[in-house]
Amino acid sequence: MVVMRTVNVGLVGETGRSGKEAKKLLLKHPIVELVYSSSSSKNKGDLRDADVVFLATPSEVSREKVPALLRENRVVIDFSRAYRLSGNAVYGLPEKNRDRIRAARLISNPGCYATSIMLGLLPIVESVESVRAVCVSGISGAGAHPSGEGGLRGYMVGWKHDHIKEMERELGLTGMAFTPIVAECLDRGIVSAVNVVLKRRINVRKALEKYYSHEWFVRIKDEAGTKALIGTNYCDISVSQHGREAVIVSALDNLMKGAAGQAVQNMNIICGFDEMIGLTDLP
Repeated sequence: MVVMRTVNVGLVGETGRSGKEAKKLLLKHPIVELVYSSSSSKNKGDLRDADVVFLATPSEVSREKVPALLRENRVVIDFSRAYRLSGNAVYGLPEKNRDRIRAARLISNPGCYATSIMLGLLPIVESVESVRAVCVSGISGAGAHPSGEGGLRGYMVGWKHDHIKEMERELGLTGMAFTPIVAECLDRGIVSAVNVVLKRRINVRKALEKYYSHEWFVRIKDEAGTKALIGTNYCDISVSQHGREAVIVSALDNLMKGAAGQAVQNMNIICGFDEMIGLTDLP
């Protein structure tokens, strides 16, 4: 789908954390007109006018709406997990699936944790023997707001989290262990520490630098943290290595590169726009 005109976009689910972020991005995008937006209680505009529809909705709502939208020849970008393991959707990680995204009609946006972990692993996946990841995320990943009385809480630890299935499917790995820790006192941002044992010794940092040398939104740094990334679509990655073991630290804004920013990046690719449009003039 190559488009050289303004694209009419609809947004379903404008009041959730990711939906609000998507609405801000779409309203600022220079080649987009937001012709429809809705929440559970109100609608604005006509969805029939939209060429591309963003679904910032729970999985059950996405499953209900996607078939009809595809029949109406809309392009759909779904934020939920509803289609991440489906052969009917393209998994929307541009750094891996850019060519497939260009021709897609249904994009399943990756999970925020999965994005942060996979960006650290993509360049070296053929050399990986085992993976253990620990991730700390702000509370916005759960659709909530921070509490001054909140603390740190691990949940769905080890081999339980839904994101493991999508990561293993996309990376071709098995046996990944993943422990998410939510910081209830922190609004947004993810830092992932990905502990890797390699099949053979390679220079992990050089492999990442080579793989991402032409990628705008992934940067290899000496240290990776969220402070400079909040409100941006960047992912910063650092590496510490000892022999066949490495710790890859990946940092991003879970509402941007982990959700709404990545969705806009996917839309830009599908529509034939410069991938960075609407995503580089951010704070």
